Amino acid sequence: MMGKTHLLFGGAGWLLVAPAVLAATGNDIGTAEIGTGAIVAAGAAMLPDLDHPQATVSRSLGPVSQGFAKYFAKAMGGHRNGSHSLLFVVVIGLVLQWALAGTDGPWVALAICFLASSLFFRVLTEAEGLVCAALSVVMAAALTAISPQMDWILWAVIAGVVLHDIGDMLTSEGIPPLYPAHKKRISLPLISRTGNGVEKGVAVICGLAACYLFVVTIYMPSYQQVAPEQAAAAKSRK
Repeated sequence: MMGKTHLLFGGAGWLLVAPAVLAATGNDIGTAEIGTGAIVAAGAAMLPDLDHPQATVSRSLGPVSQGFAKYFAKAMGGHRNGSHSLLFVVVIGLVLQWALAGTDGPWVALAICFLASSLFFRVLTEAEGLVCAALSVVMAAALTAISPQMDWILWAVIAGVVLHDIGDMLTSEGIPPLYPAHKKRISLPLISRTGNGVEKGVAVICGLAACYLFVVTIYMPSYQQVAPEQAAAAKSRK
């Protein structure tokens, strides 16, 4: 899958599953957590492709990220192996849970939001490095300020990584979910070739779904909550 397709798939997928995920994990469900989580999940949906030195996420920070991606690919057994497995999801989840629970949790949350935002802007707008970094700093600060609770970040990252794997499972190459225990790949080849008409159609559908879900899960609940307060305030002024 192309980077933009993964981005849209991750964002739309989070907006779809966020209410159920946050409720099941005992988190407060609010439009702030759902909305900010969509940016983080979309950015996190790029992370498994760090095992490919030429992927968008690997080129996001120039030579630094490309150098890291080179060693990461070797550690993961090559492209679409270790980083596209359930084991990787579990390890990411445990590491983030430990890091966010520590005394430096707020800084970890800010760093995660910065990374996710930088990937989001880089893929969606193809902005230059410095422009992308500046936008990402502002976005990361805004995300953590809007929703200072940190549990949603953990679940947004996990959702993004899982949605990336689901997206790659729809390609002819597939993924090995039980790697390294079993290296057999599972594929539901809806997309036979990266960037073909089918994938572009999937990207358009995900984009439209994200817009619709944003209105339904964020805009309308917020409006319905604020509208009565505004009406009461206007009535009191008369």
